[in-house]
Amino acid sequence: MQQEGAAGLDELLPQLERSGPARPVYGYALQAGWQQYESGDLRAVDEFQCEYVITNDHPLSPVRLDSAFLAQLPSVAQREARFAPAGWPAGEPPEYDPIDAYFVPVGAFGDLEGTGPTIEIWRVHGARPLAASPGSAREVIAGAILRGALSALEAGRPDEFALLQRRSVDILPTALDAAHYRRQLGWSCRRLGQVQQTAVQWQRSLRADPGNARLWLELGLLAAGELDDPERAAACFRHVLDLDPDHPKARLLRAFLEARI
Repeated sequence: MQQEGAAGLDELLPQLERSGPARPVYGYALQAGWQQYESGDLRAVDEFQCEYVITNDHPLSPVRLDSAFLAQLPSVAQREARFAPAGWPAGEPPEYDPIDAYFVPVGAFGDLEGTGPTIEIWRVHGARPLAASPGSAREVIAGAILRGALSALEAGRPDEFALLQRRSVDILPTALDAAHYRRQLGWSCRRLGQVQQTAVQWQRSLRADPGNARLWLELGLLAAGELDDPERAAACFRHVLDLDPDHPKARLLRAFLEARI
């Protein structure tokens, strides 16, 4: 599509809209170029509004899971399934050839009866089900262009950021109003140290999606900390508890609110 340009995309869109995107559709938070998240990062789980966390661990894995991430994961998610090689040892793992891609031990087999990594599937507390439909072709393409816009913003290319925003609006006039885009734009501003702009974008996202307890929490934490606005933080935390009285951080949020009385 990049080679065809805007004119070629305009010709292609009607065909895409007739055929429609395939289903089911899944979104993946960890993609090429985001290696910093591979060992596990709870902020990434919040930023990308993950419904599930899938861990893949093995002595041969090039990136081992962060022990702090594994210790914190049960506080935000419930383990739904675990798949491990039969006879996986409780003690020291078997010996492996470091270039083996099939997880076949070369020694110290012990009780091991199968090959492969250990995979766990965790469902995040309070996560809302993925949308049944990925949206129209225009929504999907406009969203992809906006992801490029955010990458340009974080790379320090504001002119390219503005250009890609305009392209997305040409395809879908309401593209910039989407709650998920404003949420992601807020995270980009957060990484750039633009605290006030982060709050503005998250507030705009919440106006469109007021049921997002996880974003209310992030905005509340931002208000309580870097914005030094306890009244705003209290209002955000009340939204969290109204939406999810059993939130994993409910006790801490209530303590904060009681201290304000």
